[in-house]
Amino acid sequence: TKDKGGHGTFVAGIIAAQWDNERPSNPFCTNVGTIPPTFKGGTAGIAGYPNLVKIMPLRVTDSSGIFNVEDLTNCIEFALENHAKILNCSFGHPWPPDVNEETVIKAAISVGAVVVAGSGNDSYIPTTSGWAPPNPPPTPGAISRQRLEYPAGYDGVISVGAVGPDHKVAWYSNGGQDFTFGNKLTLVAPGGSGISTYVADVADYRTDQYFLPPLDILSTRMNCLSQDHFCSAEDKCDSNYGTASGTSFSTPFVSGVIALMLAVNGPVLNTNNATCASGVSQILANKAQKLTSFGYSYTSGWNPDTGYGLLDANASVLAAKAATSIIPGSGTG
Repeated sequence: TKDKGGHGTFVAGIIAAQWDNERPSNPFCTNVGTIPPTFKGGTAGIAGYPNLVKIMPLRVTDSSGIFNVEDLTNCIEFALENHAKILNCSFGHPWPPDVNEETVIKAAISVGAVVVAGSGNDSYIPTTSGWAPPNPPPTPGAISRQRLEYPAGYDGVISVGAVGPDHKVAWYSNGGQDFTFGNKLTLVAPGGSGISTYVADVADYRTDQYFLPPLDILSTRMNCLSQDHFCSAEDKCDSNYGTASGTSFSTPFVSGVIALMLAVNGPVLNTNNATCASGVSQILANKAQKLTSFGYSYTSGWNPDTGYGLLDANASVLAAKAATSIIPGSGTG
């Protein structure tokens, strides 16, 4: 699969970039732009320990980045036939839901796959012109929080929102509860501030020009010499790493943690039916960190902005390791 825009490469790096993976800059690079001279490159994925996980890259969009449900259905069927366990869906579309998409998602969950999807990036700050970036970042109440996109809104899907470096839910991150299926936002994970993406007006995973490591997520990016996509002059100055923000990039943090959870206790959690997704989801929900000190209140353990809270990788993996049976219930709704 060729990555036409760099999105999938960035997502894959968050999950499975290998440890100690510092790589030299592109030999064509003559200008390192705004990258700090002390930054040498290199990042470890959440489940990046050698041979722990395998990435099955499948593209659900056409060469122009247009999403197609038929392509998604084909990709999921291929993934299941080839024994994929975790389906990371760093994409989505707004209401209305699609019956064919829902059917294939439910079928995947029913045979033991765990589906993890970004909540969406449709939230905004109301202004006289209708939209504005957070400069400075707003308080929780200043955001018009939009509902879950799909497939995050389907029942049984682990839906993931995003927090910025200030531990507040990112201004762009969707949340709440889906009206049609009742699925709730499950939890939030690091997704970046979203400020650099607005300033650049381009996807930050494609260029070093707006390199803002304190604010956004660092991961792997495409090398123009090895990929079939259009390259600007800035792209040829390739450090192999870049920054980006969005729920597309909070989602793989959760998928990587789930890979670790299944790795440490496959005999209990790794079932061939829907209890796998429900058990994993419940552990994530139970161990998520409540963000009450950052202005969020929780009713029955859940909040429409943060779901059950912020992903706690260590606590979730330890709980999975100690589990002796599937925990009843589901953190997805």
